[in-house]
Amino acid sequence: MGFLDPEAGGLTPEGADGPADGYAMMGFASLETMEAAFASSAGREAAADTSNFAKAVHRVAVDETVVI
Repeated sequence: MGFLDPEAGGLTPEGADGPADGYAMMGFASLETMEAAFASSAGREAAADTSNFAKAVHRVAVDETVVI
């Protein structure tokens, strides 16, 4: 995965000729909640549909840590 900066308008996956034309940011309470969502029938149906509109799909999980 390359650089993601929505403010700068950039998401360029490694090896790509140019930036992606779109991306989705989804929030989940935990990694387990995300995995359950993607494993659900709706999640599997959505994943199967991506080939109809996306050349490539990269899933990235990011965890937030607050340092004081």
